[in-house]
Formats: sequence, C-alpha cells, structure tokens
Amino acid sequence: MSSPPPPKKGRFDLGKKLFEQYEAGQNVDTTVIVADQKLFVHKNVLIGVSNEFRDQFREKQSSNAKNDDITVIEFPKETSVEVAKAFIKVIYMQEMDLDADFNQILDVLTLCDRYLVDELLLVDLVPSFRDKINADNCVQVCEASFNLGISQDMLLQAGLICLTINLATIFDRSGATMSDKLWDRILQIEIAGQDVNVTISESKLFENLLKWRQVDESREEHFQKLLSLVRFPLMTLETIARIVAPSGVLCDTDLTDIYTYIVGGGINWKRIPRFVTRSRRIQLAKNSAELKEILKRAKPNAYIQLNPDEYVIEERLCIPGKVTLTGATNGTTTIKRIVSNKSGPAICIQSNDVHISNLRILSEARNPAKEAVKAWGLTLLGSRNVIQNVTLEKCTLYLAGRGRYNTISQVTCEKGEIGILISGEGQAELSENCLSDLKLKSVNVGIFINENVNGTRMKNIHCTNVSTGFNLRSNHNIVSNLIYEFSEVCDDTDQIAVNICRGSSNMVSNVVCEPTTNSEKTFAIKINKSDDSRDAKKNTINGCVGGAVDLGGEFNTLNNVDAGHRMTIRGEGHKLENCKAERCINNNSSGVVLIGCNFVNGDEFT
Repeated sequence: MSSPPPPKKGRFDLGKKLFEQYEAGQNVDTTVIVADQKLFVHKNVLIGVSNEFRDQFREKQSSNAKNDDITVIEFPKETSVEVAKAFIKVIYMQEMDLDADFNQILDVLTLCDRYLVDELLLVDLVPSFRDKINADNCVQVCEASFNLGISQDMLLQAGLICLTINLATIFDRSGATMSDKLWDRILQIEIAGQDVNVTISESKLFENLLKWRQVDESREEHFQKLLSLVRFPLMTLETIARIVAPSGVLCDTDLTDIYTYIVGGGINWKRIPRFVTRSRRIQLAKNSAELKEILKRAKPNAYIQLNPDEYVIEERLCIPGKVTLTGATNGTTTIKRIVSNKSGPAICIQSNDVHISNLRILSEARNPAKEAVKAWGLTLLGSRNVIQNVTLEKCTLYLAGRGRYNTISQVTCEKGEIGILISGEGQAELSENCLSDLKLKSVNVGIFINENVNGTRMKNIHCTNVSTGFNLRSNHNIVSNLIYEFSEVCDDTDQIAVNICRGSSNMVSNVVCEPTTNSEKTFAIKINKSDDSRDAKKNTINGCVGGAVDLGGEFNTLNNVDAGHRMTIRGEGHKLENCKAERCINNNSSGVVLIGCNFVNGDEFT
C-alpha cells in the first residue's frame, strides 16, 4: 500500500518577505519623504501597485534629474509619519490594518485612493473596509468620501446604507453638524427592494433640515438648494398645515401647488409642484406578472422600476394616477404588446400626474399577416403626465381626451402609420401640452393634430423617412426647430415637412429641410383649405429653408422663408417679408403684400 503524499508547504508570501526587508532596511533603493523623516522602500514594489508612482519615476528620468532625486518620492505635506508607515504596509501586504485607530484608517484609505491601482483599491481594500462601517462612524465615512476620487462612490454608498438604517439616531446625534454635501445625498436617498425594513419620514427630514439651518446663518444659501430636494408632496395635508406652512420657508405658490397636488389637481390645474413626487421606496418588478400585480395595488406616489429586460403583455397596462414607472437608464427595458383582434394600447394613462421614462414600447402582431393592424403604444387621457426617454416601435403615442399640460420629451417613434396622434373632445381651452426633443423615423405622418385640440407646443423635432412631418388641423399650435430630411426615394406621394390644413393662428419657426431638391413632390410648407373648404388662416411661418412652399388659405404671414426652386401663392390677404425663391407662381391670389422679397422669376401680384 502506497504511503500518503507529504503535506503541502505554505504559500510563499513575497509581499511579506519584502516587507520584512523594508523593516530591516535591506535592499531598499527609494526614499519616501514624509514630514521631516525619510523612509526607505523598494522601488519595484511602489511601481507594481501604483501608476502614479511609476509616472513620477519616469518623469524624473526623462527630465534628467540628479541621481539622488530620481529615487525620491514625497508624500503630501499633511501626511503624518504613522499614516505613511501604515500606507507603506498596505503597499507591501495589500491589506489594511482594520484594528488601527479609525481616523488613521481613513487617512490611509485617502492615500490608497490617490496612489494605488484600481484593481487593488476597489477589489480588495475598500470592500474589506466596508465591514468597519457602523452607526457610530458612518457619518464620518460619508464626509471623508467627498475628498476621494476613484473609491468615492463605493465608500459613500456603503456609508449611506448604514446611515439610512440608523437615520433617526444619527439625526439626533449629528444632524446639525453634517455638511451640506452630505445633506444633499441624504435628501436624494431612495430604497430599492421589498426586504429593506426602512421607513424615511419626509416630515422628519424637513424638521431636521430646519434645525441644521438654524445653527449657522451662512447656511441659508445651501438650505434653499436643499429645500428643493424635500419631497413635500409625499406629506399629508395635516403635516403641511401644522409643520411646513408655519415655518415660512415656502412661498404661497409652492404651498398652493402642494396642497392641490395632494388633494388631486383635476384635469385643468396647470402647475405641478417643483418638488419630487415619487416615493423614496422603489418597487422592483422582475417580470410581466409582477408588474401587473404591483400596478393593481399601486398607491399614489408609488415608484416602480423595471429591469433591463423584455416584458411581454397581451392586455394593456393601466397606470394609476401619481405613479412613476421607469425602465433601465440605458434604454434596454422593453414593453412588448402582442396585438391580436383585441384593440387597445400597451400602456394606458387614464389619470393625472403619472411619470413614465426609459422604456421601449413595441407592438407585435400575433399573426404576421395582421402586422398592419393599427396599434396604440401609449395612450394619455389625463393631465400633467410626464413622458421622457421613450421609444415607440410599430405603434403610436396617442394623446386623447381632454388632458392638458402633459410634457413629452426625448421620444422616438419609428415604423408605423402615425408617430404621435393628438386628438381631443372639443375642449374650449388650449391644451398646452408640450412636446420636445422628438425623433420621428419611417412613419407616414410624424405628428397629426386633429381639429379638436388646440394650443400644443412642439420644439426640437427631427424627421427621417417621414412622408408628412406635421399635419396641423387645429389652431394656436407652436412648432419650432424642425429638421426634415427628404427621402432619396420619392414616389408619387408628396413629402411635406409642415402641412397646415384647416388650422388657424398656428406659428411655425426655424424649419430646415435637407437635402435641397427640385422635385415637384417635396415641400417645406403647405397651407391649404380642408376637404370641407374651411380655410387655413392667420398662420405665421418664421424662418424656413430648403424646400418649396405652397401657400393657400387667408391672411397668412411668411417671414424669412427661402422656398428654394418654387413658391406657389393662392388665396388672399397674405403678407410675405424677406422671402425668396427661384420661381414664384401666382395662382389666383389677391391682396398679397410683398416686403423685401426676392423672386428670380415671379408672377405679378395685385
């Protein structure tokens, strides 16, 4: 029977052996100057763990420094000898002495953050230090992290987690002495996950912030900035009336907006509070089933977060009022609606004050033969809803009903019949819905506004491979900063950047069409009668270049319009100032006023 193998020898610890040589002053070749003392270390150990030290040595060699100076390193002047020695030990042993004085540990960590390579700092040192953080020192850790570089986020996050769990105790002990930077981070805390048993009282945050302000008059400027981070809309009416209003820190407008938001502003209340309205507790929905369940029981101000994943649904998701729904910030969260014979949007907002962001909404037919079925991706029926950073593919964003003051920004619509459809119920008031930073791609109509909705504001729009960028059939709409790209493939269908049909008193400014084309089917602006012969009138175009203009209707105004190869004028009472075209065609117009216009080949006007 064979004998058992001999026991394995212990691993040879090179760092430990070199540290022993450092302590004995053996084979050292570099001088570290700290305060009035010199410490002697091994150069190769320094450059092995620090790009900063390596660069310093290279710079000295390339500058032809004296031989004695080439091997000298100076630590920051504020570094004590004890901290320097502890830091040097970290360099050799690649671990920290966590039993040392806590202030010394923080000072050593500061040197590590400044000098050591990321792999050693973030993988070994900072994670081991996090175990030392507790309720007694977490404020000190957070404050120290603001002076760090690479490891700041990791250390600050660890400190804030501990601080959040012990918030009430820490406020009593340190609330009045914390820096404005730390207060700023505390007021932005949000808690993810259902298992974290932490409740943050908004009223307690506010009361402790007031105490912090009272300690020093010089804090007033910072206090006003921090005040905007308090989530007053999450408080009760009784708290606002008993604590917030008597403090005198909010103006009457802020208080009115908060009161109105809490009780529900209705469809016609214009303003929303300038304060964050979502809960500090994040509800994570990992799949479609969880998302449906969370939405079913969601309370006002609920904050729902989705993973960077695909959520497949066959029935619409109804978002309750005052709920925030957001996907991954990199835009990789998809809501895919399987479209069958059953109509309806993927997401429906029937109430007010909803926030949706960071989503891709996709409509996909169950039967490929029915791919052309009209699909609504996102339907808004309420007021003061906010849609941001959303992409809709093969479906339409639909603003319907009597909703007002909705804000839609950073939205992309691609592959479908209509990108954005705005249609109301004949309300007398202007909608004042605001749309900005829109990208419309490969759709027949970019934005279609029906005759029942007036007063929509739109700016910063880019249309690519879109037959009609805007189809305006209502009044008092504002369009500004439109870039419209003519398609290289031009069939018998007109390509129109802005088509005003029936609408009146609309204002369009800064339209750029590209590339320049002489096609008879391309237009920058068309203003015409509707099918029922109602004239488009009193519309104003300020600044347009790159495409033909077909001007009809009555009493419309064009300023600084370059119609390229062709401008056609019909109707009556128009005013044109500083406009030009290679050719101007008078098609039975009358009462047209021309001021400073330049038409190379133009008909006469009377």
